[in-house]
Amino acid sequence: MLNPKIMTQAQQEEARAKAFHLLKKYTSLTFLEHAVEFYRQFLKAYAQQLDTPRVNQKWYEEKYIYSFLPELAEMEQGLEILRKGTGKEAAYKSIVSGSNDFPLFGRASEELGVYRDPFFMALGARELSDSNQEELVGFVKQCFWAMLCIECLQCSVQFDFEEPLTATVTESGDMEFFSRWTYESLFQLPHPVHHDIRWPPARAYPPYLPPCPSKNEHAEGQILSGKEIPIDGIYEPWFLFTSVVGCPNYFLKGQIAHQYQPEGENELIDVRWRLIWQDTRYLNGTVPAEEAQYILSPPEDAAPNRYAQSAYAGDLCPQTGQWQAPRLQNRIELVERGQPMPGQTSTQTGTVIWYLMNAANGA
Repeated sequence: MLNPKIMTQAQQEEARAKAFHLLKKYTSLTFLEHAVEFYRQFLKAYAQQLDTPRVNQKWYEEKYIYSFLPELAEMEQGLEILRKGTGKEAAYKSIVSGSNDFPLFGRASEELGVYRDPFFMALGARELSDSNQEELVGFVKQCFWAMLCIECLQCSVQFDFEEPLTATVTESGDMEFFSRWTYESLFQLPHPVHHDIRWPPARAYPPYLPPCPSKNEHAEGQILSGKEIPIDGIYEPWFLFTSVVGCPNYFLKGQIAHQYQPEGENELIDVRWRLIWQDTRYLNGTVPAEEAQYILSPPEDAAPNRYAQSAYAGDLCPQTGQWQAPRLQNRIELVERGQPMPGQTSTQTGTVIWYLMNAANGA
C-alpha cells in the first residue's frame, strides 16, 4: 500500500503523477464519451433483437422506450453540457444520474427479471452472485464496465459515493469503506470477492507520463476541511502540523472541502487543501490534445458474444445458419431464414431458446 508517510521521494512523485493523470482522465469529456458509447452499443444490440418478434414483444419495446432510452438521453445531455463548458457540476450530475438509474443492474434489474430472461441473456446477462460477476459477457459486460467507469467520476467529484477498500478491515472483521480518493483507494488491488473487477478500472497510463504539478508550498489561499472550495480543480491535502501531503483530489467550485482518511487508518482528519491545477477545460469549446490518450477499451471477453442472436421455438428464424437449443439436449439444427424454429416451446427446465452458432455465408 502506498503511504505518503513512508514513501521515498521517487515513489511519491510517481504516485502523484499517476493520481493527477487519473483525476483528469476520470473527469474528462473523452473518457466519459467512451463510457457512454458502451451504453449506446448495448441499446443498438437491444434494438436489433427487437427486429425479431418474440413472446411479450410489446413489453420489450416499452422497456426499451421508457426504461433504457431515457437514461441514455440523460447521460448524453450531461456530455453536451460538459462539451460546451457551461457547467461542470450540472454535466457530471446528469451523467452520474443516468448511469445510476440504468435498469440493467441492481434492484431495477431484479424487478425486470433481467438475469432470468432469455432476451437479456442473449445480450450477455447472467445470474449474478457475490462470486460470479465475471460471468457477464458481451454487451451487458460492456455496460457494467461503463458503470464502473462512471463511478470513478462519481467518486472523483464526490457525488454520494461509497465503495469497499479491498485490503482493509475493521477491528470486527468487516470491510472498510471509502468515499474519497486516497493513495490506498486509488491504487488498491483487485477485490478479493469480485476478483475480476479491478477497482478503480481504466488505470492505464501513456508511455510518457507527465509529472504532477509541483506541490503548492504556499499557505495563502489554502482551504481548511469544512470550508468552501472557490475554484474547480485538483487540490492536495496537507496534514496539520506536519509536512506530509496526501493524495490529490478533484473539487468543484462551491463544494465543501472534506476531511482526509490517512492511508492504513480508519479515522478522518482535518487537512489543508492547496490548489495545484485549475480546471479550465472546455471553456473555449476545445478538447485538450492530451485526451487522445484517454481511449477507454472494454474489458476482456466484453466483445459481442456468440449468443448475440437467439430465437424462441416457433419463432421465425432471423438468420440462416446452425442453431443450438441447450434445453433440447444441445440439439443442433440448420435452419433457413424465415422458417419456424423447430422443437417444442418448453421443457421441464424452461422455455426452449435457440442460439445462433454459425451464420451461413451470404445469408
